[in-house]
Order: sequence, then structure tokens, then C-alpha cells
Amino acid sequence: MNLIDDPWIPVHRRDGTRELIAPWQITDRVNPPTAVAANRPDFNAALLQFLVGLLQSTLRVDRATWDETLENPPSPQALQEKFEAVKPAFKLDGDGPKFMQDFESLEGDPQSVANLLIEQPGDNTLRNNADHFVKRAGAVRFCKPCLATALMTLQVNAPAGGKGHRTSIRGGGPLTTLVDIDVSGQTNTTLFDRLWFNVLPAEIATDLDLLPCADLSRVFPWMSRTATSEPNQGRPITPEDVSGLQCFWATPRRIQLLWEEVDDGTCSLCQGKGEVLSTYLTRAYGNNYEGAWLHPLSPYRASKDGQPTCVHPGPEGFSYRHWCSWVFGDQYVSAARVVSEAMSFVPRSIQLRLNCFGYDMDNMKARGWHELRFPIYHVDERDIPEVSAVIHQFIQAATHAARNLHKACKTAGAALAQTITADASQRLYQKTEAVFFSTVQELIASRKVERGTSADTARRQLAEVWIRTLRATAFNIFDEALSRIDIGFANLEKLIPAKKQLVKELHPDRFHKIMTVNAEEELV
Repeated sequence: MNLIDDPWIPVHRRDGTRELIAPWQITDRVNPPTAVAANRPDFNAALLQFLVGLLQSTLRVDRATWDETLENPPSPQALQEKFEAVKPAFKLDGDGPKFMQDFESLEGDPQSVANLLIEQPGDNTLRNNADHFVKRAGAVRFCKPCLATALMTLQVNAPAGGKGHRTSIRGGGPLTTLVDIDVSGQTNTTLFDRLWFNVLPAEIATDLDLLPCADLSRVFPWMSRTATSEPNQGRPITPEDVSGLQCFWATPRRIQLLWEEVDDGTCSLCQGKGEVLSTYLTRAYGNNYEGAWLHPLSPYRASKDGQPTCVHPGPEGFSYRHWCSWVFGDQYVSAARVVSEAMSFVPRSIQLRLNCFGYDMDNMKARGWHELRFPIYHVDERDIPEVSAVIHQFIQAATHAARNLHKACKTAGAALAQTITADASQRLYQKTEAVFFSTVQELIASRKVERGTSADTARRQLAEVWIRTLRATAFNIFDEALSRIDIGFANLEKLIPAKKQLVKELHPDRFHKIMTVNAEEELV
């Protein structure tokens, strides 16, 4: 099976049907694909990154023709011809190098293919009843399309896996932010359209060393021997050692699927019937990626040693408090390169969204998968510094409200601890999200038509509305919880001081003080 020639990517077509296609069929003009359609969210995320990486690795389009390609995508036959150059790197089985599998033969005890899944039902997982994606069962067997996707998903997200098992090029469980089209109310958007916003024009790709490369071993690490990383042996792989395109195709894990044991059966993931595989081999100390790697699909922060560090999802998930940093960046975080570039060259007539996803990892343990979409607004380049500064102040105000709401719940004690303390902050963000984004839109609109004193007046009016919204929402969340519990005298002694303290901390003067000082607190 070759992942360029053969159909293996599940998609929804415009008429709602679901089928497997080859990568070059993403530009089918009759009943075109509109979205990937795997049965796991992390698989869909990996497939999107696979397709973006494939387009970036094979197409060279300058900025002048980027819009033309969006309007008139290459035909499936033209794409197939472009992909032909990298086809040797995409054999899943057979002789020679195999997709995301070790160049050399490995030795060891066979493992179940279930272990390729980041959230896999190991002994501890089964004891905790935390096997969310693949439920406990007997023999686990995967078909070839699911094996290819599982390999991509693991290598892209590779968490800490024990001694010598390397993490992904962005660390374990990285955050990915893709630029997407707002498809609400649209009927003609295709999968290619949604992918193309994440393919960088040649002028930018040159700076990042993301142009197509004839030497496949510099792009696809499985095309040559693994740069093993045993202690006191070998050396890490830096951006200077290989093509920058390897950020899409990095293989920190040494894996060999045992194709000689392929059999006919039913896939444990997609329930498809055909050739299935149940075991593989693995070995520690694979490719170890270090240095100033900057993946174009992820936001980064500067670490203490000066090296860029990919942002990772946390247990609290995503909310609008992250939005400004991931779209505009700030003094702590640089937005993903595809996001910052889209702000400058995507036509303003196209309404964009930010598709954010990733695993929340606790070392080897996957605590959860987070995925959320945010709007992206076009802002004049000269207005970005001031607009983003004001938005950060609005977010700082929301953070102040959320923290004090959480604190009030804890002060109230056991009466509230089991009802709203754990998720009070997230509920506040969720309930105020619509007002936040409408306020942002009004702020951007005011900058378009007003300057100077008029713009300042508009900003103050928006701030007043935002403060009232935060205060009312926080009080409502606290009071709603009180209405759901039996308040005894002992609890009343704690509830009254907690409410008084919340009212004090959320006085408008406190918010005005916060919003007149530049936000210096890290928000992600």
C-alpha cells in the first residue's frame, strides 16, 4: 500500500457521503471532499496535518499566485504528478523504507497495536475505567488506513513514553492552531480550501526552509538510518541538520509494524473488513529533536534558555482568554506562523476561524483531548498593537473575575465545593464568550472609522459594558449555586463573607484599575 496512490483518507463529500480517498483526490471537482471524517478526533487532527505537510512539501507557490490557486486549485491529476516526487517515502508496507517506520529491523517482544494510541487501555487505565477511545476487548487489530493514521498521530503528538522514548518535535501533546474557513452558511467550501490557508507562500517558506527538497532523506527521516540517541552516543537533530519540512514528518519513536503477521479480519477502530495487523516492535532512543524548531502550525513561547517552546493545552481546556495570544501574539507568545501570515495575505472577503486542538498530557498520561474553534478578525496592520493591547486588558479583567469567583466558592466551603468550585472559572468564560467576541468586533470596527479621542471614547464605552457583563455573570453563577443547595446555619457563616468579598473584589473601580494598566500577566 502506498499512501500517495491508494485511497485511505476518510472524508465527507459535499453530498454527505463518506468514503476513502487518495491524497491527490482532495481537489475532485465533482462532489468534492469537504472535511476529513475519521472516527477519532485526534485522527482527524493528524490527517489535517498530514495533508498540509504533503502540500507544503510538494508545492511551491509564490504569494502572487497563492490567491489564484485558492480560486482555481490544481486538478487531481496535477496534484498526483506533484506528489509523485515524494511517493517513495509513503509506502506503508512492502520492501524498502516504510512510512514513519524505522529504517532498520528491530528486535524485541511484539506489542499490541493498541499501544500506538496515545489514550490506550493499559493496566492502570483499565483500573481507572479511563479507556475513552478504545474500550477494553480481546485481540486488537487495525486495518492499513487506521495503522497509517495511528502512526502519524503518535509521531506528531508523542508524549514521554518511559526511558529513552522521545517526545514529538514540539514536545508531548503540542497545541496546533490551523487557519480554517468559517463554513457556517456556506455550501461551496471544500477540504482543499480549508487546507490551503495553512500552506505558506514560497517567500515565507524560503525563510523557514519549507520549500520542496529533492533529497527525501532530509525531509522524511525513515528514508535513512535513525539518528539514535542513546546516552553518551549520537547527537540530537537540529534545524540546521535537515530540511525544515521535517517538522511535519518527524519520527521520535522507533516503530516496526510486523507485516508478516497480517491477516484478514475486522478493524477494531473503524470496523472495516480486510487486511488487519495486531502487533509491532518498538525500540527506545530514536530521533531526538532539539534546538530552535518552529513548527508553522503551533504558537510558541520563549523559554528560560532562550529556545522557543511550543504551547501545550492544559487541563482547563481552551477559552477566549487564550484567543488574543494565539491570533495576534503578545510579549510572551508568538502566534503560529500560518496564523500571523493569514492575517496579512488572506483576502478580507473571506471569514476565517482558528481551529485549535491538542492533547492535555501529564507526562505519559493523556488527561484529555481539547478542540475548539475561534473567529479570526481582519485588523489593519497599523491597528494591531493597540487593538491587541485593549483586548488583553479585557481578558485580564475576565481573569480577575474568574479568579475571584473561584476564590469565593472555595471560601464558601463544603456547601459549594462540590457544585461550582471546580468549574466556576470555566463557566464564567463560557457564559461571557459571546459578549466578548461581539465587544472585540465593535472595538475593531471603531478603529476602522474613528481615530484619536473618538476611538478612546468608544473603547471606554465598550469597557463599561464588559465590566457590567463580567460582574453580573460572576454574581449569577455564585447565586445560582446557592439556589441548588440546602443552606444550613453553619454554611451560612461561610457564604455571607464569601459573597461580600466577591462583591468587593468585583467593584467597578477594581476593574478600571486593571484595565488602565498594561496586562503583564501571562495568559496561557
